[in-house]
Amino acid sequence: MPAKPITEEQTEKVKNLRGKMTAQQIADEVGVTIHQVHDVYRRHNMTTKQNPTFELNMLQKQLIYGGILGDGRLKRNGKYNYYYSECHAMQEKEYCEWKHRAFGNLTNGTNMYGKNLNNEYVDAIEFCTRTTPTLIEYANLSKDEVIERINEVGLIIFLLDDGWFNKSGKTGHFCVAGGVFSEEQLQKLCDKFNEYGFTTAHVVGRKSRDISFLSSSNKYIYYLATKLVPESTDIIQKKFKYMYETGQVADFSKMYA
Repeated sequence: MPAKPITEEQTEKVKNLRGKMTAQQIADEVGVTIHQVHDVYRRHNMTTKQNPTFELNMLQKQLIYGGILGDGRLKRNGKYNYYYSECHAMQEKEYCEWKHRAFGNLTNGTNMYGKNLNNEYVDAIEFCTRTTPTLIEYANLSKDEVIERINEVGLIIFLLDDGWFNKSGKTGHFCVAGGVFSEEQLQKLCDKFNEYGFTTAHVVGRKSRDISFLSSSNKYIYYLATKLVPESTDIIQKKFKYMYETGQVADFSKMYA
């Protein structure tokens, strides 16, 4: 059955959402086909160069590696190419904005947007990179290959995405969710954390297997996180709240110089 003709109201919605969502997301949101979305782009001179390639720097690569393990995802757009997407709760909006900016040209011309726009309350924030063949390589990586490539930057991103502070004990300690990983992958992640100076990473739990660190790693984790992400950012204030409250946070610049 042929698609219903697109209305003027739908056309305006497509134009307003251009750059804020992918073409498929706009089609789903407005209730039209993806071909109608692209037709609006063509008719209103809103098309851009298709499938550009990018040279990714170390931070951008590690954002992807950490995101694959944490809150990011790579999605196919078209027959071959991919875009990268991140979604965070509104309480982590500044952290999401920091990632969006860090991707540089990969997110140039794109906007962040509220998740679940049809709902009365928007409780999450999301962005998508541009669609590019550059990301095919990353989409084809297994979790084991990602673990092999990740360094301390990607590990901190993974910890900020999926980690939490356990308040048990005198000073508390950090943990990272391990539910999607095999036992072997969890051990590889611990080895990788320890290789990059965390030193106390180990697997814990019976039914739910997670990665845990001893409290002696708290300050090092804080140092690496605030070296990468500004201390005032919501994610830092959230993840390290207990360390602030208990006076564990100090100037570690000389300690780990």
